[in-house]
This record gives sequence, C-alpha cells and structure tokens, in this order.
Amino acid sequence: MMYQMKTKIYFIVAFVLLCLSCNEDTLGINVTGELTGTVLRDDTEEPLENVKISTNPASSTVFTDVDGNFTLENILVDDYAVQAELDGFSTSFESVSITEGNTSSVAFKLEVSSTENTQPTKPLLVLPEDGQEDLGTSVEFRWESMDTDDDEITYTLELRSGNNSDIRNIEVVADTLVTIDNLLLSQTYFWQVSADDGNNDEVTSNISSFKTLNSPGNSVYFVKKVGSNNVIFSGDINLDSDSSEETIDFNLFQVTSDAVNSFRPKKNDNARKLAFLRTVGGLTHLFISDLSGANEFQVTTTTSVAGFRQDELNYTWSEDGSKLFFANFDKLYSINIDGTGAGEDPIFTTTDGSFISEIASADFQPNILLLKTNNTQGYDVNLFTYNLETQTIIDTILDDPMGAVGSIDISANGDRILYSYDTNGDENNQYRIFASRLFEYNAITNTTVMVDAEPTPGFNDVYGSYTPNEAGIIFTRISNDADAIPAIYLLQSTSMTNRTDIIFNGGIHPDYE
Repeated sequence: MMYQMKTKIYFIVAFVLLCLSCNEDTLGINVTGELTGTVLRDDTEEPLENVKISTNPASSTVFTDVDGNFTLENILVDDYAVQAELDGFSTSFESVSITEGNTSSVAFKLEVSSTENTQPTKPLLVLPEDGQEDLGTSVEFRWESMDTDDDEITYTLELRSGNNSDIRNIEVVADTLVTIDNLLLSQTYFWQVSADDGNNDEVTSNISSFKTLNSPGNSVYFVKKVGSNNVIFSGDINLDSDSSEETIDFNLFQVTSDAVNSFRPKKNDNARKLAFLRTVGGLTHLFISDLSGANEFQVTTTTSVAGFRQDELNYTWSEDGSKLFFANFDKLYSINIDGTGAGEDPIFTTTDGSFISEIASADFQPNILLLKTNNTQGYDVNLFTYNLETQTIIDTILDDPMGAVGSIDISANGDRILYSYDTNGDENNQYRIFASRLFEYNAITNTTVMVDAEPTPGFNDVYGSYTPNEAGIIFTRISNDADAIPAIYLLQSTSMTNRTDIIFNGGIHPDYE
C-alpha cells in the first residue's frame, strides 16, 4: 500500500515537471519585425548622416548612412519610442509599433539647435558716424558683427530717406562693407543693419542718421535715363583743361529719385528754385524743388501738362520766378509756384486746335512769350512770339515748314530766337528725325542762319538753349537711329571760331543758367 502511494507521488511530480518544461519552451520563441527610417534637416530637407538612432525599450543602436537612412533588423515586437540625435540639432522622438514579420517605418526632421548655435552679435554701425553731415552722394557704409559658430552671415542694410518715402534694402553676404551711390542732395538718411545666420532670429542694429551736402552750386541741370525712369542730375562745366577726362561729367550729382519719372528741369535764379515735369498717375505735372532737389512740391493738380508726345512737352518760368507758363493741348495757362492762380480760363488758345508744345520767355521782356504749335503728328509747326499784355502775335518765325521743329529758346532781349529743324524735311508716322540742326532767327533783321555747331552726319542736334552770357549754346547730340545714347555739348563762340565740346554723357534736356 505504501509502495503504491509513492509511485503516485512520483507520477504527479513528473507530470508537473513536464508541464513546466513545456511552458518554458513556448516563452523562449522571439517574435520580431523590422524598423526602417530616414532623417532629414528640417529647414533644407537635406539628408543627415551619422545620426544616432536608439529605442525605448532598448533594442540596438544604429547610425544613418550618407542618404540619411537607417535600419533596425530583428527588433522584438513591441511599442517603441525611437530617438534621433546629432550634435548641433535638437533631439527628436517618434513613436512606432513593431509587428511580427513586418517592416515599420519612421521619418525624422531635425531642427538646428538654437541652444547650441548662437546668434550673431548685434551689428555696431561704424561709418558714416551718427549725425555726420555734408556727405556726398556716394557713401561708404561700415559695421561690425561677429558669429561664434562661424556661420555665413547675410546682412541687410536698410536705407530710408527722411525727406520722402524712398527705402533701399541692400543685401550683403559675409562682408561688413558696402558703398551706395546716387544718393540725393540735402537729404537726411536713416540706416540700420540686420544680421541673419540662417539658424536664429535676425539681430538688428540701432538706427543711425547722416545728411548729404546741400546743392554744390552747379550751373547745369539735365536728364539721364536710370532704369526705366528719367532722372534729373546737376553738373558743372570745366573747360580749363585740354584733357577731356577732366571736363566730361564734372561734379555730377543726382537731384531727383530714380523711383519716379522726372524730366525737363529749368532753374530760376530769382526764385532760387528748380522746376521740372514729373509723371503722376499717367499724367504729366509741374513740380518745383530747392536747387538740391529737396522740398519737392507739386504745382499743378487739376490741369496737367499735355500735348504731343511727353518728351516734346515744355514750359517756362516767368522772369521774376513767381509763376510758370504751361500748356494743355491747345490752351496756354499760367500758375503761381505755390499752386494758386490757375484759373479755368486759359490765357491763350490756338484758333485751329493745334497743340502748344513748347514755350519760352524773354528775361527782359516779361510780356513776350515764344510759342511753338503743331498738329497731332508733331508737324504743321507754327513758331511765333506772343504779347501777353496785348494778346497779339508779334512775329511769326516759322509757318508750316516741312519736317520737325523743336528746341526753342529766346534771348533775354527777345531779339534772337533759337530752334532746331530737321533739314531732311521728312514727315513720318514715327516722328523720326534724321538731320536736325540748330538755327537762329534775328528778329531785328528777319534773317535766319544755321548755327555752326560742327554737326556730325547721321546725328541730330536738339534741345538747344542759350548759355547765360548768350555767347554759346548748350544742346543734345544723338544719333538718329533707335536706342542711341545721347550726349550734351557746349558750343562756345569766340571772335575767331566756334568750339564744341562734349560735357555730359547720356544726357538730354540740358538747362544752363
């Protein structure tokens, strides 16, 4: 009986051990999957190499290849937090589930660590010094800034005019020096510099200011093309040297902004003001300013300057500088330089509806105006003097000649009249001029002569006017082909001969007072 009981006990123990042995074999089977992934840079989406990839719960640790890819093979089935870390970047985590026999994937975009990459130092403005005055129109800007991470710094210099709404933004990469040209005279400018290392927020300097010099007293104003706009410049005449390099573009300064279209400058010594035309909203209006270009003021508002071709429009000062005479198609108006006194009724209207394109005044004959009229194509020209007081025509210089006429001027006493005429006599739909020459009419003898300005075949002499002493003529010479580059010449007459010199390159509409 005792023997049978022991046998049963042994059997039970053996059975239990067998069951336990079977359980241990089942738990020892490893069920795995695979994890793949990619790591990119957040701002550029470039692949990042050598990024350390680890998991929690822990599995194996791998590093990304040159394409930013990684693979963890035979990773146990479970839910994981996958970590990606690389020096200089913020550590990133992504969740993923690994399932039996499957490949799971995860993607990282690492951001540059702002805690490890520091901002550039705040730019310190060096030149021009704050409050500096009488600077020229070409200014060198210098500043100082450092970056401890050796990042490439992009600087942006913002230059703002205190006299108008002009703002310039100049980008400078990896340098702390830049020169800006064509600043305006008599302007207060404000400037500051921002630094951007591509990793942190921009750092901006304090604001500094400087002033450009006042008008240098130049005697000539003219127009040059800058970009798509006409821009007014001033310069002086220096013919003391035989070297043409010393006489061309002498003491050149920009007067009006190149952000607007300004042309036909005319200085008045009595008013100490400069008048000019400017395009405003598709119309042409009269403006005045200081001789430096500062303190601009729009004179005409309700009635614009209009007629045949914008570049053929002209106007004139009254002798005392108190008003301006201008035309709107077939009507002649006057207006005070403060914008008042412009009545609805014109002071002169053409009888045949022809356009009044050009006007000139005689300094010592305040009631005499020289007027040029033409048809809608620019031809059928009538050039005559007009008495404002008696409202009568005094003298007719030209009456419907064949060809184009322009560039009118009248001497101070009103006894000599200057104009240009296309000696080719051609009239065409494009108003192309082939051989324009300067002519002078003597009102006392009623005779006309061609001015000996040493003309060049294939070139036109236009936009002529008398010099202040009336012993010379300033004018523009330009080839008669399209897109030709003009130049401004000075003709000086002596008892022996005439001397013609180029004084400004690329200029039109010269005014020499």
